[in-house]
Amino acid sequence: MKIILYKLFLIILFILNASCKSGSNITDTSPPNNSECIADCADVCGGSAVLSGCDNTCGSTLEFDECGACGGSGPTSDCGCADIAAGECDCAGNIFDECGVCGGSGISEGKCDCNGNVVDECGVCGGGGISEDDCGVCNGGNADDLGCGCFEAGPSGCDDECGSTAELDECGVCDGDNSSCTGCTDPEALNYDDEAIIDDGTCEYNELGDMNNDGDINVFDLVLMANLILDYEYVSYADVNNDNSVDILDLIIVVEWILL
Repeated sequence: MKIILYKLFLIILFILNASCKSGSNITDTSPPNNSECIADCADVCGGSAVLSGCDNTCGSTLEFDECGACGGSGPTSDCGCADIAAGECDCAGNIFDECGVCGGSGISEGKCDCNGNVVDECGVCGGGGISEDDCGVCNGGNADDLGCGCFEAGPSGCDDECGSTAELDECGVCDGDNSSCTGCTDPEALNYDDEAIIDDGTCEYNELGDMNNDGDINVFDLVLMANLILDYEYVSYADVNNDNSVDILDLIIVVEWILL
């Protein structure tokens, strides 16, 4: 009999324990009874806590602020609940102008920069005005005067003078007429000029057969011609038969001239 009562007592305790869903966390100290124990949102058996607040959590007291944020602190900027929009510089929707001023109007009409400067006569923004060179050019540095006056061509010609067209002649003389290097250029001529570059047609030659140029053809000329032949040399006035060779035939012709 005692065993049966003891088992019945254990069964009752098990049922009461299962009815309170929290097990060992039961805070209700009222005497156990046979009614069902309901836990609140805080998991307290028989507790009164419920889901509440703008965040709908257990026991919450949070509310929406005037910006509509749950538990928020309200407006946090000059624009109220909204932030400054991207690309804008203030709450009024303004943007930065070209001078970096929010809502500014930019460079003023007639000015050339944000500091209020104007373009001077040389086209320089904020410049000090005309700083003319000798040719009246802004900051020109007289680059337009090459030595012969403003905007004129520079020195020219072989004499390096303004407006010159002088050239070197064939003798290398500036603006020359070739006269300084003309003369007889034939080495066989009596008046050969070894400094002459241009032949002026003034060459003078011995008469044919007159080897010593004494104006007379005689035995002395024969001796000179014979030496010329022996030395295999050539001069035009010894080539009396004009065959481009000085030989015995020319010597015979001179002998005949002497005997005539």
